[in-house]
Amino acid sequence: MPSFFTASSAATLAISVALDLLGDASYTVPFIGDASDIAFAPISGIILYKLYGSNLLAALGIIEELLPGADFIPTGTIAWYCKNVLSQDNRFRQLLNFEDDQDDSDKTIDI
Repeated sequence: MPSFFTASSAATLAISVALDLLGDASYTVPFIGDASDIAFAPISGIILYKLYGSNLLAALGIIEELLPGADFIPTGTIAWYCKNVLSQDNRFRQLLNFEDDQDDSDKTIDI
């Protein structure tokens, strides 16, 4: 197993993938997709912020949910990749400005 894949990062990946799938699921019910995206956008942003501690990432998640036709972009999964696989000195990772927690075990999401 790669060194970046810990139990905590696996849980974060699972939540990120579930978040992306929930965002995509809005188009399974005809004519309700855009309305549910408006309601889901802030929830998505909050969860992304709680997981990664990045204001820019949370804003990108909200924008992605609100833009028509952009639901296919797996924002949470891309964020997980950027935080867990890219090197610390990667410019894109630095732009996202992830919260630097050495111990992610105490990170919880209160909804």
